[in-house]
Amino acid sequence: MFNKKPPSEGELAAPASVVSRMHRLRNLRKGTRPQTLFNDKGKYPTLTRMSYCQCRLPRVFTSVFERFGWAHVALLLDKSDLFSLTVGKSLEWGLRKKGVLKAVRELDGNERESCEALLKDVSMYARVVILSVRGSLVREFLLAAHALGMTRGDWAFLDVEIFQGGYWGETGWAADDDRDTAARAAYEALLRVSLKLPTGDRFDEFADAVRARAKQHYNYSFSDGEEVNFFIGAFYDGVYLLGMALNETLTEGGDIRDGRNITRRMWGRDFHGITGHVRIDAVGDRDADYAILDLDPVTGKFEVVAFFHGLNSSYKPVAGKAIHWPGGRRGPPPDTPRCGFLWNDPMCQGEAQTVIIYCFIGLAVFLTFAVTAACVAYKQARIDAELNNTSWRVRPEEVLVEVGTGLGASPALHSINEVLKLSLGWSARGSTGAASTLGTPSLTLSSFTVGLYKGNRVAVKKIHRKKLDLNKKLLWEIKQARNVSHENTARFIGACVDCPLVFVLTEYCPKGSLKDVLANDELQLDWNFRTSLVHDIVQGMCYLHGGLGAHGKLRSSNCLIDGRFVLKISDYGLNTLCTPTDLIKDDTYYYKLLWTAPELVAGSIYPGAAASLKGDVYSFGIILEEIVLRAGPFHNYTPTMSSKEIVGHVCARESPPFRPVVGVGEVGAAAGGGGGAAVELLDLAERCWAEAADDRPSFDTINANYIKGYCDNLMDDLLRRMEQYANNLESLVEEKTEQLSLEKRRSEELLYQVLPRPVAQQLMAGEVVQPESFECVTVYFSDIVGFTELCAASTPMQVVDLLNDLYSTFDRIIGSYDVYKFEPTQWPAGNNNCARGEKSQIYREIRLIVTWCGDPLVPMCGLRHHTLLHIDPAPSVSAGASTGANVTAHSRAAVPDCDMVLLGTCQVRAFNTAAGTQCTVRALVDSGAQDCFITTACAKTLGLKLRRCNLTLAGLGQNIVTDVKGVTDCAIRPVHGDAPHFNIKPVVLDNITALIPSVKVPSVVRERCNHLVLADRDYDVPAKIDLLIGAELFHEIYDGQRINLGPGLPTALHSVFGWILTGAVNSSSVPLNTACSLVATTFKLEEHTSKNFGKSSEPRAPVITVTENRYLRTQYTDS
Repeated sequence: MFNKKPPSEGELAAPASVVSRMHRLRNLRKGTRPQTLFNDKGKYPTLTRMSYCQCRLPRVFTSVFERFGWAHVALLLDKSDLFSLTVGKSLEWGLRKKGVLKAVRELDGNERESCEALLKDVSMYARVVILSVRGSLVREFLLAAHALGMTRGDWAFLDVEIFQGGYWGETGWAADDDRDTAARAAYEALLRVSLKLPTGDRFDEFADAVRARAKQHYNYSFSDGEEVNFFIGAFYDGVYLLGMALNETLTEGGDIRDGRNITRRMWGRDFHGITGHVRIDAVGDRDADYAILDLDPVTGKFEVVAFFHGLNSSYKPVAGKAIHWPGGRRGPPPDTPRCGFLWNDPMCQGEAQTVIIYCFIGLAVFLTFAVTAACVAYKQARIDAELNNTSWRVRPEEVLVEVGTGLGASPALHSINEVLKLSLGWSARGSTGAASTLGTPSLTLSSFTVGLYKGNRVAVKKIHRKKLDLNKKLLWEIKQARNVSHENTARFIGACVDCPLVFVLTEYCPKGSLKDVLANDELQLDWNFRTSLVHDIVQGMCYLHGGLGAHGKLRSSNCLIDGRFVLKISDYGLNTLCTPTDLIKDDTYYYKLLWTAPELVAGSIYPGAAASLKGDVYSFGIILEEIVLRAGPFHNYTPTMSSKEIVGHVCARESPPFRPVVGVGEVGAAAGGGGGAAVELLDLAERCWAEAADDRPSFDTINANYIKGYCDNLMDDLLRRMEQYANNLESLVEEKTEQLSLEKRRSEELLYQVLPRPVAQQLMAGEVVQPESFECVTVYFSDIVGFTELCAASTPMQVVDLLNDLYSTFDRIIGSYDVYKFEPTQWPAGNNNCARGEKSQIYREIRLIVTWCGDPLVPMCGLRHHTLLHIDPAPSVSAGASTGANVTAHSRAAVPDCDMVLLGTCQVRAFNTAAGTQCTVRALVDSGAQDCFITTACAKTLGLKLRRCNLTLAGLGQNIVTDVKGVTDCAIRPVHGDAPHFNIKPVVLDNITALIPSVKVPSVVRERCNHLVLADRDYDVPAKIDLLIGAELFHEIYDGQRINLGPGLPTALHSVFGWILTGAVNSSSVPLNTACSLVATTFKLEEHTSKNFGKSSEPRAPVITVTENRYLRTQYTDS
């Protein structure tokens, strides 16, 4: 009777064996009405429920949901607990029927499943969650919800507590652990559904009787605050109802053993029992009343805030009570989030972006303010630290001052304390002291201005102060002075503030002040020097006005000049420190006012007390007068007027204003060679000392408009001149060296034309030339038929031009081969490797250029030339040749014993020096070409600029080349090096040659030259020629080294690009073309010479076409 665990439905009248049917509930299918215990009245027709029916719970929850407008509900039920399972299944069936249940999740309370995961799952379907779990799990779920932020008013939780007792705990949230605080806050989001507790005096008397009998008969004591179980009263009302039914049965004479009849009398009745108004419906279930409880955040206890009346199924709030919604809300959480459970409402997408944007803007504003505040705080902290930094402070014993001991004597170093004893200049301005024991004469205020501080010479400025207060203003001025750092400002070093020893140490400038330099007649100041001083003043004042502010004491005596003749402005700032204690308005006082603007004189208690930016411009104008005239301020007035009178006239605002006057003669005398500069400076001075301050230009304006072109300073100007001279000298030396190299090359070329190259090289090396003999030679003879008649019919210059062009071409062709033109001054060189093919190739090329000499200026030539080639004996003579003569004309290959001629190619790097582009191209080395050539495609790749030219090109047979695109400039270098470097001016053509080589080169050639670094590794691969290197670079490319690869193979010539292969090659795969050659088979050269040179004429040869095949088919000789 006093079990703390609540009975489940029907347990008041059920036998114990019926509990075994509980497992059926766990396997209930979705959408099926739960068959809870004793729900089938067909099986239990005599069962009457006197407490409550779980089937009525969906009505209770539905009334709550309708009250707050909730239509999306989730259910979590514990299938391991009998009560939780039966209640949960009843709620699932009833709420799903109403259409409000959107998600159901079952859990095993004994398995400790993740509460967070279950809550996150159901949060995607509903904001209202029913917890049909045991009391301890309710706490765990709410703690998990609190950690997930679901107890702030956006979610609502409900559970079922049939009656208050030990099963759920008194409050539910308290567990006496460290999570009680969080649990209490989380339980504010929970609404609890419970049976309405009976009230009234009758129930209270009944409860007291129950407590007494429990103590008397069962030795059970109720704890403080423990209520009498609702089911005890329900038992009592059940017995009372049964008694009424029995009395009616007996009255009517019925059988009291007829349980069905007695049960029918109990159903459909209502009466007032111990538990209140008892209503039994037609099926024997009691229409119980329920209470909705909410946690009071103040007391931490659940209190009734509303009732559910079972008779009419209505929800009725308790008067004076309100639900405490969490998060400070005044109403229930919304049924659905504004943007949907999955944040997929299209209307919120734009709002979400807007929110994100506003968040970013807010974050940016916050960060901006935070950073600004941090910067301001950091800057203020730095300023405070700098103000408190006393590293500038100087102790008197740290400074040694220089005091002169006599005329011409070196200055002596004394401590300031010693000097103080000898001089009254520290305490009484202008007074003198008696001689000291040191033998120093009486000292005045100007006795020392230079000292030694930490091993460096410094300028010492004495200040007459009897009392000095180190306030914040003074410290700020010292901080500003320490921060001044510019080339044209004197650096502040430190200060001594120990009264009466108050002085300031600044940077020492050995050349003195501008006033001293201008007054020194021994110094010759040209206008370049003077304008540099003006430039320095303007630069320094621009810097001071940009940071420190107005100077106020700008005078020529405060413009110092260092050892590099750079002007530095001093005595800026430190107005609080430099203010003297005693003020004497003597002539010195008024003399310093000569640089003060008239609007500032009235406020100048001492010179510099009143300052303004335009007042500094006025002072600058007075300094300009001093620089131009090399005299003091108001030079024309000082002989006749005192400084006080001049200041009075300036302040009187006369018309015109009283200003310095400079005569024309003075300008001319002062200008010397710089009259223009003097006039410009005086014009600027007049602008600077204008009467109205607004009419004066600022220093920035002066710097931008009036001193443009002035040199920065004298030393920089001198260094710039020396650098320019050095650069010019270097260019001049380079130019002269290039000219010398050019003349040397010309001399060498001339020497090579006069003497054979080996002989010339030996002579230039200082060696003795040894005579040589040759056993076998090949001699080529050539003459012009009718040369005498030709000379008679032509002018001398035509003959000279003809011979020059003809034999220059011969020389270029011969230069491609290892042969020499035999003249009385030449020396032949041996060449045992010269093959017949190479000799015949020489002959063929020379015969080709014969067609070129058909010059209309030489009409007598007629293309008639005698040629004779003598070679070593041929191994055989073709059939059909005449055997009775020494000279035989017979049919042979175009090149004897040779199937093809390999032309020399190389790979070079071509550069566009203007654009910096480069590429690797394949070049043909041709000593017979008068110019260099490049293809249009290659020029376009390099980005070369073409120039038009009036150039006529002729190919073989004097055929005119019409596709000349122009002339350009480029440079070439070896592929694997940067030297040598050749600048060329090639002619631009669409195409230079066909693919070279045109036939297959035997593999033996590559085998013989594998050990060589070839200029063209792909010499045997037919490819396009992009560049042709002509005769102008021929001798600069080759160095004379050669290697014969073997009989019938080409010769390797060494060049700056590598080894170049050229010459005749035997190959059985090359088709042979025939031609006639004149071959001498005897060594009797006299006979052949007389026969050949004795002819007077020869048939005129037809013009040979450009194609080589035509040439190979047709050849005319003297035979």
